[in-house]
Amino acid sequence: MEGFAMRGWLVVAAASLGWRGVVGVALWWAMRWLRQTRSRTDQPLDIDGLSVLVVIGLSASLSLHAALEAASKELGEPPELVDLLRRARRAGLARALAETEGPLAELATQLARAQVTGAPIALAVAAYLETQRSAQRASLLEAARTLPVKLIIPLALCLLPGFVLLVVGPFVLDQFIDLELELVP
Repeated sequence: MEGFAMRGWLVVAAASLGWRGVVGVALWWAMRWLRQTRSRTDQPLDIDGLSVLVVIGLSASLSLHAALEAASKELGEPPELVDLLRRARRAGLARALAETEGPLAELATQLARAQVTGAPIALAVAAYLETQRSAQRASLLEAARTLPVKLIIPLALCLLPGFVLLVVGPFVLDQFIDLELELVP
């Protein structure tokens, strides 16, 4: 379908703009293709987004494997997740989850525990998400707490002298003008 649409655009561009149109459409299509392939390989796996998609799939009564497959398709089939699903087809989902390493390891461990123990998987993923969010919140709060200490030097060196000049400067300038007027006969 995309090839047909591409040929249609090439025909329209050739009819209206000549060879420049064909070159422009071909370059546009090549850049789009390059951007899509680069975006799939360069982006790290969004574990939180994956977790949310898995919870949505599980709440829609999908199995864990089906929810992971749907999330993989939605995220553009990241290699880590494709590898996990391939290993799950060979050795079973629980074993593949337990053996997972890399960025998916923590989530996969939670999912494997829930699947082996029979605990609700959606609740395990929700607990994982809450743990991740609270860790992120704690790191942001820590950064916010250290911000005043980091801002003392720029404040003292840049803003404080400027503020003093703005507040005291007009007063001192008035005093010099008054002094000059008294000295001139």
